[in-house]
Amino acid sequence: MSYAYRSAFGSSGQATVSTALQEALFDLTALSQMVKQAHWNVIGPAFDIIHKNLKEVYGAIEEAIDTVAVRCTALGMPPSGQCDEVASHTKLLPMPSGFLLDRDVIDEFTVRFNQMVTRLAIWHDEVAGFDTQAAEIFRSLRARLKQHLNALLRCK
Repeated sequence: MSYAYRSAFGSSGQATVSTALQEALFDLTALSQMVKQAHWNVIGPAFDIIHKNLKEVYGAIEEAIDTVAVRCTALGMPPSGQCDEVASHTKLLPMPSGFLLDRDVIDEFTVRFNQMVTRLAIWHDEVAGFDTQAAEIFRSLRARLKQHLNALLRCK
């Protein structure tokens, strides 16, 4: 069954908001899998603290994914987290496979978290004139990712 959706933002606003939310879902979903992969494969002297930290980060990203998906649904936009779509649409750099030294995990996530923070700022600015709730979601996620990055950097 298909549902018709009439946007309060107009067609331009609807396209802008739906694109930003869906792109965020793709990147957040990819990031969550990268975090889980690193959580399983981190090795080195800082294993315990980084392993624990990544578990917390994973939970926070999963919560963020749900928040973005719920906003999509509330706006009548069907969210997608299909593996093939995530893999082909994410703009985040891929993670190396296999075991990762603790210091390399920190370096890899510094790059990816900074990518995500930049993208969240762009999406925030794009949607702010159309959907203040989506803009606030992006602002909040950006702040949380910065906190998680700072926590990871303290593990060095």
